[in-house]
Amino acid sequence: MPNWACGLVSVSGTKRNVINFVSRFIYDGDKEETEDPKLRYFARSFTNTERQSVLDDIEDAFNGQSEESEFTFEIQVDFAWSAFSCTIQGYPQDLPDECITLMDACKADHVCADIKTEEGGMCFEEHITCDKLGQVTSECMELQSYKCPGCGYITGLASFNDADEYSCPECGDVGLEAVGSEEIANG
Repeated sequence: MPNWACGLVSVSGTKRNVINFVSRFIYDGDKEETEDPKLRYFARSFTNTERQSVLDDIEDAFNGQSEESEFTFEIQVDFAWSAFSCTIQGYPQDLPDECITLMDACKADHVCADIKTEEGGMCFEEHITCDKLGQVTSECMELQSYKCPGCGYITGLASFNDADEYSCPECGDVGLEAVGSEEIANG
């Protein structure tokens, strides 16, 4: 069973191009990996929602805009192990007839993508971007350590999370404080 890198995928483009891109994720209720067996998909990249629900959200986001208008649409995605292994290097090379890389998808769908994930089991975060030309940047960093002022529980958080709004997984109190490596070592 894999660890999950969970996060937000932001995709920018026209309505049609955004729909094409987000159709490459795996949705609840899909009979196969994707609804369209001819469409190459992002391996092990699950939305945990129904496809129609996302299409309705895209319709709402682009409501009243011209066909040429470009907007950014965000979708929550869970990647098995990491977004990097599901979209850049790993699974796409293992299943090249079925899977697509992020670079090829951004070029084919004429979109820009921004992916931010957090993997709490292995304590890392990712930030991946790709433009319409398939130019990709990828960063992977260790999670910053935070401490609950109430119970003292130490946990890792991605830099894009707001520690003031985060609930302690141990006691449920809201609001965590950043800790330095010396405080972690001293327990």
